[in-house]
This record gives sequence, structure tokens and C-alpha cells, in this order.
Amino acid sequence: MRTGPLIAGTAVAVLVVGGIAAVAGSDLPRAGAAFAPDGLVVDVGREIRGRDAIRRWAADEVIGGVYELLGSTPRAGGVSMLVRFQPGGVGGFRANYHFDITDGLITQATLEYA
Repeated sequence: MRTGPLIAGTAVAVLVVGGIAAVAGSDLPRAGAAFAPDGLVVDVGREIRGRDAIRRWAADEVIGGVYELLGSTPRAGGVSMLVRFQPGGVGGFRANYHFDITDGLITQATLEYA
């Protein structure tokens, strides 16, 4: 199992260890590629399944935002993070992101307000 910085730079995972990342449109291909083909995003209860759907979701709701990693905790089968997300680079909120990872790919990302 591979976790943590290996998937750094993806628009969805945003595992930028100890830093701030602006999520740009060029990250869109990596957003889908970081997920297993049947990967799942649970975005505050709403389910988005499969790489193509995840890319569309990222393009509509993630790209152009700024993330600040506030904390990261490895756990069996993945990692949990506390982030501050600023959609469009302004305002923002804190969120808990939980990633289940198998063979270096995200199988499920559960996103919830902190």
C-alpha cells in the first residue's frame, strides 16, 4: 500500500505536506488518475463515482480553489486530513477529508465539513 505524498498534486487529494496548494486546471487529468477506475467521492453526502464523473465534479467544484493542509493522519488503508478550502481562492471553510487507498489509488474520498 502506498499513501501520503505519492498522490500529492492531485486536484482532489491535495496532499501537499505542510503547505498551501492552488488547484489549477492543469491538475484535472491527475484528479481522475489518482482514483481507481470505479473510485468514489462522497462530497458531504453526495456520491460521485468513476474517473470521468470525478473529473467533471473536480472541474465544476474544485479547480480554481486554494487548499491549506492543517493536519494529516495516516490510518490503516489510507489517510485523513484536515484542510481549509477556499473555493475560487476566497472565503473558505475547514473540512475533513478521508481517503481510502489501495495499490496507490484512491478508492474512496469522503469529504465533510469540520
